[in-house]
Amino acid sequence: CVVWQRNSSATDTDIHYALVRADGTSNGGVRTIDNSSATIHYQPSISRTNGSHYEILQRWNIVFLHQFGPGDIDVWCARVNWDGSIYLASRFLDTNQTADYNAVASTATEGDLWLACYERLLPNGDTNIVTKIMGGQGFGSGVIDLSLLENYAPERKQRRPRVDSDGCRFAVAYEELYPIGVNDWDVFVTTFHVSPATSGFQLGVSERHVVLANSTDLEYDVQLASAWGANWSIGASRIPQGRARYLTTWTHGNAIE
Repeated sequence: CVVWQRNSSATDTDIHYALVRADGTSNGGVRTIDNSSATIHYQPSISRTNGSHYEILQRWNIVFLHQFGPGDIDVWCARVNWDGSIYLASRFLDTNQTADYNAVASTATEGDLWLACYERLLPNGDTNIVTKIMGGQGFGSGVIDLSLLENYAPERKQRRPRVDSDGCRFAVAYEELYPIGVNDWDVFVTTFHVSPATSGFQLGVSERHVVLANSTDLEYDVQLASAWGANWSIGASRIPQGRARYLTTWTHGNAIE
């Protein structure tokens, strides 16, 4: 599944998608996630794959931004079945009256839970990574501030999250600004687990603030993929027990972003 932004005019941008066969040809032509008029929907992101090896649960998760007003950028979402039909129609995910950026969606777990992560600009100028647990056609949690939940250095700026699932847990990679120096961004990853709560689900920290790179050079543009999200399989299960679960890459060097 390929998703993109279509610009109809300066005041009307939409989100479209298409299924693509292995030979690169389109399967079913161009379809629409959100084609509303006179609205600004942009910067879509899609999960690495469509999740479970059970066909009935194979769904792509899509998030995108909505320009509601000056300084008010919301996060919206949708889900697409393996056959290209819409499972969850375009809807708001977070309408907090602040600016949210760089939204990304994980692959769903075997139990059809997934994370939507994004960067939030706070009133004091700080930026944190926040998330919502999603499941089925609804929400599994309210907004969770991962920078506070991780509780390593929540006063530092974190930005540009990347997220994926290994089939039962989640990993979130991100950039963090070191407080000494100028433009010294480093890259880290934290893993999380989900457990039932009184209402919905709650997120817990499994491995906190693992260093990927934190030299005095500039490290940025971190990318994250899981074996589960890459459709890796062993036997009847795609969860690679006892094996590497994630691959991360990033840009390293004193470059201008």
